[in-house]
Amino acid sequence: MAIADQLDRLNVLRQNLADTLPTKGVEAAETEGFETLVPKVAEIEGTTQVQRYEGTFTTGNDGNATVNCGFQPDLVFIFNDLQPNDGQTDSMSMVFPEGFDSSKSNITCMSASSGLVSINWKTWMPTGFSLEMVHVDHNWNVSYVRNLTVRYVAIKYT
Repeated sequence: MAIADQLDRLNVLRQNLADTLPTKGVEAAETEGFETLVPKVAEIEGTTQVQRYEGTFTTGNDGNATVNCGFQPDLVFIFNDLQPNDGQTDSMSMVFPEGFDSSKSNITCMSASSGLVSINWKTWMPTGFSLEMVHVDHNWNVSYVRNLTVRYVAIKYT
């Protein structure tokens, strides 16, 4: 899947969230970004956050990581804010596991000054998840994101 297609898919997910929240009784504007839309999920009447885990994980030499947060999350945020201030862009990726098929490439993206960081969500386990991170530079060269420590927040709702 081309990067432009991935970005289009991410934008469609953002628009879908903005369109769905008002149907659940929560105000949302189509122009809002994920950083303001996602916290509004907790405002849906009858939705209670039952578990929240914030931590870090580090990718291996192959760009893979298996993350144990103690439960299978309903929502995961990955933040690109632990890196040295070398011009990288602080950004976020989020995923809802129920919309993903483990037999397909399930990709979300984060931006960095040197290009995109693509996250391929691999499996959802009773105690967490696994993923693979690759970097796509401005010349479309792809490489594994090796030994990178990333902050994440996992949330379970009822």
